[in-house]
Parts: sequence; structure tokens; C-alpha cells
Amino acid sequence: MAADNGSTAPRPETTPGTVSIKVDSVEFLPGFRGHAEAGIYAQVSYGPRSWKTTFAKNLEKPIWKEGFLFDIDGSPARSICIGIYDGTAEEVLGFIKLNVTRLITGEVAVFEGPTSIFVENMETGKVFVHVKFETIEKEMVLTEDVPADACVS
Repeated sequence: MAADNGSTAPRPETTPGTVSIKVDSVEFLPGFRGHAEAGIYAQVSYGPRSWKTTFAKNLEKPIWKEGFLFDIDGSPARSICIGIYDGTAEEVLGFIKLNVTRLITGEVAVFEGPTSIFVENMETGKVFVHVKFETIEKEMVLTEDVPADACVS
């Protein structure tokens, strides 16, 4: 048995890339009684950054079809949260968390829903989303001119 040298297990490498998320719509379970005078919005959060959709006035089936594009750049954040909010009370109506590691390792290349949203472990509805991760291709950039014969020995 190997001795414990106090080191922690290595964390998976974070591949720089771009996530595109399209929030289409949400359907609430029977019994939802919407009272959001300002409307309902979706908020996508990754680490300290967040993006909001416009306010949807149709409380029975809010539709946004809005997209967001952002970089995954080695942030320690391990999940992307999509929350659905009452725009009047700023109360969460349901949310989902997407595992970033599964996206960047290719375990899940594209995620499409309907996906159940929850509040306090109770399903409150379904959100229809499309999430895709693409790696960033790095180009070789020469920083200085090197004579052609410098590489010949």
C-alpha cells in the first residue's frame, strides 16, 4: 500500500471551450398558479457570471427561445445552473444544474431537454433547453522571426 504523502487526487483538466445554451420554454406542472405580474424569466449562471432572458408574460407556457454563449476557461465552477424566476417576487420557481465536467470530457456532447426543474426536491415543471460544448482550437502563433537555418543542426 502506498504511503499517503498528503497530496490530493488530481482534478480533471478543464479544456478551454465555449458553451452555447438556448433556453426555449418552460412548462409548469398542473396546479401552478402564476401570479408574476412582471412575468417569468430564466437565468443561466456559471460561477460568478449570469445571464437573464427577457420577461415572458405568458405564465402558462413561457417561451423565450433565447441563447447565451460563454467560455469555460478553467473556472472552479463545476455546474451551470438554469433557474426559472417569478419576475415580481424574484422567487425561484424551479432550477436545474448541468455538470460541466460531463460536457468538457465529452461524456455529454449535446444536452437537449425537456428536463425536470425542482424546488426543494419537488418537481415543479419542465424546461426545454439545448446545451452544447465546443473546444477552442488553439492556433500556433509565432512571436518572432527565426531564421530558417536556425532549426538545422
